[in-house]
Amino acid sequence: MLVHDIAPLHEAELSRALEREIVQRTWGRIHRLRVERVNERWIVQGWTSSYYVKQLAWLAVHDVLEATGLSFNCEVDIEVGSGDPAPPGLHPRNSGAAEEAGP
Repeated sequence: MLVHDIAPLHEAELSRALEREIVQRTWGRIHRLRVERVNERWIVQGWTSSYYVKQLAWLAVHDVLEATGLSFNCEVDIEVGSGDPAPPGLHPRNSGAAEEAGP
């Protein structure tokens, strides 16, 4: 699907379109890619070894949202590192353990 072919989509379809466009533009180089909508904000998370790939992902999101006529209200939280990505549930900014949900 080309970016300019995206008509107004439902949230689930738009989420899949964003993910497909990110994977295509980054050649699948973002690991544990996750795209979700929280309130009125799109959140893109994942891990890659290159800031260039992170930039490509950001541009993909921008182009898809622009093609749909939606405002660009997005957070791209893609970690960049030289080793393997941290195991799911662990975030490099945490103190080495997954955060526990409070009451």
